[in-house]
This record gives sequence, C-alpha cells and structure tokens, in this order.
Amino acid sequence: MIGQLGRNLAALALVFVLRLTNQVSLCPAATVIFCYVGATIIDVTEAGEERAMTPGKLRSLGETAMMERKYNDAVSLYRQAIDMEPENARNWYQLYNVHKRMRSLNDALTDLTKAVELEPKPAWRVLKGKLLMNLGQCDQAALEFSLANKDKQSADASSGVKEANECAGLLRSAMSSYQKEDWKTTVTMLER
Repeated sequence: MIGQLGRNLAALALVFVLRLTNQVSLCPAATVIFCYVGATIIDVTEAGEERAMTPGKLRSLGETAMMERKYNDAVSLYRQAIDMEPENARNWYQLYNVHKRMRSLNDALTDLTKAVELEPKPAWRVLKGKLLMNLGQCDQAALEFSLANKDKQSADASSGVKEANECAGLLRSAMSSYQKEDWKTTVTMLER
C-alpha cells in the first residue's frame, strides 16, 4: 500500500513541478492523469501504473494542445497517433488543421492529400481545392473541385470549379505575358 501511495505521490509531484515550469499540459480525466512533455507522453493511473497511450487519447491531447495554441505539441501528438494508425484519415485531417493554423501550407497540403486518399470526402476535397488555390495551383484545384462535385449538389464545389478555372486562365495569361517581357500585362493578370 505504501509503495502504491509513493508512486501516486511521485507521479503527482512530477506533474505539479512540470506544470509550474510550464513544461506540461494536463488533460484531467476522472481517474487518469495525462501529461505531455515535449514528445514524451505519460499516462499514469491513480494506482501509479503507466499505460500505453491509445490513438484516441493522443488525438484528445492533440485537440487540447491546439486549443492551448501549442501547435508543435499538437503536431507531435497527431504524428504519434498516425504512427499507430497510419490508415486513419481523421488523424491526417487533424494534422492538416494544425499545419494550416501554423500557416505551414505545404505540410497542410501533404496531410490533407493523404486524408483524401484514405477517405475521399467531398468536403475535404473542397478544402483541398481551396488550399491549392491559395498555393497558386489552380489547375489542380479545379480537378479537386470537380471531383468534389460529382453529384452536382455542392455549391462550394461548383463555384470552386469556376473560380479555379478563371485563376488557371489568368496564370496562363500572366505566364505568356511574362515570357514576352510584357511586365505591365503580367502584373495586371497577377493582381486580379
């Protein structure tokens, strides 16, 4: 009994010290203490026993880290969930959300592409199309919007196809003007 009590107190003391030094974030549950220190995850029960983290717990901690704006921690947690469940599209989608918040758009595109490969939801394709538009990849964006609008019921996808095609045309015109060294027309096309 004293050994168990000692482990409990040691675990709680560790969490308390880490919390004071802002090196840990707590996710309290009814009978479990979760904390993360950098990339190391600790799951300690009230009995002081350590348990392996499940992908669901890692996602939950990732959501908490996102809410606390600890984006690097969230990335680490979602990557651990992905290591455990690489075929779970939701893990990739959550990682996309973190990278998007961090304005790491190329990483966000990679994550969302994987999520769409695993689970081609029309809403995710629309998000991918919008992200591609932000990155200036309008031809690919038009394709994603078209795939999202297979059933012709998505207003976002329909307007996205039109907008992406217009964007692609403007980029082609700008490139043509650039090659002719017509700088004024190039700038005009790119400002639209």
